[in-house]
Amino acid sequence: MPPGEVDSPIYYGSPQPVDADIVIPIFNEDVQLADSVSTLCSFLDRHARDLTPFSWNIVIADNASTDASWQIAMSLCDWCPNQVRALHLTRKGRGYALKQAWLSSRAAVVAYMDVDLSTDIGSTGSLILPLLQGGADIAFGSRLMPQISGHPLPQT
Repeated sequence: MPPGEVDSPIYYGSPQPVDADIVIPIFNEDVQLADSVSTLCSFLDRHARDLTPFSWNIVIADNASTDASWQIAMSLCDWCPNQVRALHLTRKGRGYALKQAWLSSRAAVVAYMDVDLSTDIGSTGSLILPLLQGGADIAFGSRLMPQISGHPLPQT
């Protein structure tokens, strides 16, 4: 983007006052976007009926896709309007997409997840609940970290 030019995000759906916004930044992800978002929605919906529920939105942050990703994102919002929203940016960059999504959030906690769901979505509650309950100020997970639940960490 040329210096001095401003990127005006296009929003589809409105931010809701929820416990957690889970942002999925995307760039040309039309092949796996619908499956990943529906998988995550199904998981979070089941989790909301658990003993430790939290309210949530999935936010698809499209950063300058040139394929059908934006059209798919809008159709996912239409499919689940109370739990999925999207924004489209003409400027590329994961960090920029996250910043714009988080700045527009009305959630108590903001998080992000890769579209390939490479981190264990089963750990989403263990990531978000300590933040909501005041037991942590920041939390992170990574597909590169050894599994913590049920598996001992290697001794160094």
